[in-house]
Amino acid sequence: MSRSALALVGLLQFATSELVLGQVGTLDERTTYAIVSGAGIGNQHSPIRAIILWRGARGWNETKDSVERRQVANVFKLARLRAVETDKSIFGSWMWFGILDSNNDTITVERQSFPLVRRDSILVIMVTVSAFDSSRTVTTAFIGPDWPEDYWPKIWTSGDTTFSVHPKWPRQHAILLEALNRSPGVAAFLK
Repeated sequence: MSRSALALVGLLQFATSELVLGQVGTLDERTTYAIVSGAGIGNQHSPIRAIILWRGARGWNETKDSVERRQVANVFKLARLRAVETDKSIFGSWMWFGILDSNNDTITVERQSFPLVRRDSILVIMVTVSAFDSSRTVTTAFIGPDWPEDYWPKIWTSGDTTFSVHPKWPRQHAILLEALNRSPGVAAFLK
């Protein structure tokens, strides 16, 4: 594909998909995260719009009880069906998930919607996961967007081939934790 065709694909992606799911992973044995970013253009990395953190007791996302497992799985299935019916995207697993509405630049987590307007900071949504039957607590904070270039994959095109090299996970993980811990509220949540 030519360079101009790749640029057009990037612009079309930007025009048709305002939000994309970035990384999903585990920060530690108690915390799971997902990163939502805006669409990148061409070889430029996407700006991070939100980071969602789910934190509970050790093993909170490894339910052993079969009745509890079925109940949680049913909630996830219903959420997934509702997302498909309303032309939204769902991400996550049966114990933690979010819904992206690319038309309205909104993310929904734990039945709460958060607009992802373009700003000079990153929204951090923090979900405290307590005992199974308890409601989950959702709080928010903002962190600065000034992340080192080492965090982002390097992407370039040579001829008709696009190459990308992703940073090694320990370095990326350390940068993510450092950025999150710059906010006193997020640092307190992660302790």
